[in-house]
Parts: sequence; structure tokens; C-alpha cells
Amino acid sequence: MGLIDAALRGALVALLALVVAALLPHWRHPRHADLVRVGVALALSLAVQALSASPWVEHQLSCSAQSPGIGISLGSAALFWLFARAVFEDDFRLRAWHGGLWAAVALYGASICQWQGWWPAFVVMRALPIGFALLGLAAVAGPWRVDLVERRRHWRGVVVGGGAAYALVMVGLRIRSPDGSLSSNGALGDVSMMLALTGFIAWRLLAPRAQGLWEDAPAAPAATALPTPLPIGPTRRTVLLPPRWPD
Repeated sequence: MGLIDAALRGALVALLALVVAALLPHWRHPRHADLVRVGVALALSLAVQALSASPWVEHQLSCSAQSPGIGISLGSAALFWLFARAVFEDDFRLRAWHGGLWAAVALYGASICQWQGWWPAFVVMRALPIGFALLGLAAVAGPWRVDLVERRRHWRGVVVGGGAAYALVMVGLRIRSPDGSLSSNGALGDVSMMLALTGFIAWRLLAPRAQGLWEDAPAAPAATALPTPLPIGPTRRTVLLPPRWPD
């Protein structure tokens, strides 16, 4: 079981690295730069989460040693909400307070070891992923109905809806655990769900001609030069006129 879990986590980290590599060339995209930047941040955060949530880390390392990974993993919930907004809101723009929110959530998660024994702190820690997952679903539900690109609606709904479902399931499993850590089966289910979602995103991003997180309008086809016979002198010769570009 341990070898299978390690292999799946290695595959997940490799896929997330491919997603980052596919997004980085679009870092300054004229229309989707914010979406690309949130996607890169989320992919890197999930890579850290995949490693920090492994059974060996959760059961062998002390809480203080795990605290950086806990903070970044909790911060993934805020990044998921921002990702959902960036996907579905055409006027979404990254703001300074978005970074401040992520930092506050990550710092809270990293300091959770200092609150051991005080149950309200752990209630807040479990409530944060649920709250951001619900906010992400709300970001999906509103613009989804008015999105005129059917294929885009379907695949974005799968990714964002699946991500919210994953967050809710994982929070439920951790709440049921006496010490908040995942069992071997729970950890295997965790990495399997993450791998399935990441694999779908990687397939969309790496598919030939796929735009991935957006669907830009196809470029207008170039007009083809047609031979136009023009009378020249006593004979008729074929002269190629330059193409007429659309206005």
C-alpha cells in the first residue's frame, strides 16, 4: 500500500509540474494573465500538499516539522476559490488583498501546532476549506448559465465542481479521524482524487491546439489568392492579385 501511495504521489507531482510548464509561457497573456498566475500558484501549492499529506509525513514527523506544509496546504483552499473566480469571471483581476488573504490563511495553518488543545482553532481550520469550496461553487453557478461555449462550461464545471467535492470529502475524512490525520486508505483516496483531477487538466492543457483554461475565438482564415485573368495587350495573361484581408 505504501509503495502504491508513493508512486501515485510521484505521478501527481510530475503532472502538476507539466501543468506549470504549460502555463508559464502564457504568464503575460493579454487576456488571461491573472488566470495563468493563479493556476500556477495553485499547481505549486497542490504539489506541496501532495507531499505533506503522505502517510509517512503525517505519522512520522512532528507537528512543528509539518507546519510549513500544513500552511501551504490550507492556503490551497483560498487559491482554489481565486482560481474558480478567474475561470468564470471575465472581469476578474488579481488584487493585493488576494495575496494578503492567502498569506493570512497559510500563516494560520502553519501556526496550528501552537493551538493544540484549543478546539475552536481546529474548528476554524476545518471550516476554512469548506467555506472556500462553497465560495468556489458559488463562483461557478452564477456565470455558468450565461456562458455560451458549451464545451467550456462542461469541462470547467467538472474541474471546479470536482475540486470542491474533493475539498469537502477530505475535510470530512479528517474530522472523523481522532488526530486529524488520514488513514492509509484515506490517504490513497486523497491522492487518487487529486491525480484524477490533475490528469484531466493536464490532458486539456497539453492536447494539440487546446487552449486549456480558456477558449479564444478562432482566428479569421486568411484569404486565398485567386488567379484573375486580366487583358494585357492583344492577349490575355493570368495575373495573381494580392489577397483581400477582411475588414
